[in-house]
Amino acid sequence: MAAGGAVGAGLRAVLSWLVPAGTWDWPVLCANLTGSLALGVLLGYLAALGPDVARRRAVRLTVGTGLLGGYTTYSALALPGAWRVLRTGLETGEAAGSAWGDGLMYAFYLVVTLVVGTALAAFGLVWGGQVGRARVRAQGKAPGGPGAAGAGPLGGTGGRAVQ
Repeated sequence: MAAGGAVGAGLRAVLSWLVPAGTWDWPVLCANLTGSLALGVLLGYLAALGPDVARRRAVRLTVGTGLLGGYTTYSALALPGAWRVLRTGLETGEAAGSAWGDGLMYAFYLVVTLVVGTALAAFGLVWGGQVGRARVRAQGKAPGGPGAAGAGPLGGTGGRAVQ
């Protein structure tokens, strides 16, 4: 996971060099939205293959939690926006709470990130699941191989022990 996190953070840094920030913090928005989609695809795909055990679990933790966790940055979503509102208030001599323009833009930015990010993750779950099920069908196997019957919606075992 740590190696995946380092790679993901590196990818986010490259993205911040490629995508210029402006009125909005575009690199963070791009990272959060593309990362939400990628995580949805990954989890949907892995769930369609079978239970969250062995190699699938290692991939989920390394790529999902590590790489995509390092790539996306919801903490960087909060701090720069709050700082922008506070800085505007300090530069103009207004109280931070009266810097309405930046405050409204920041609120809109938060809503866009959360709503669109959630929609992209849901789309990714469906899309990844379809790709995973197509792979399973093409291989002519039951998802997860022997003992996978009754797998939960995200590849778990539905509370039953896996042998």
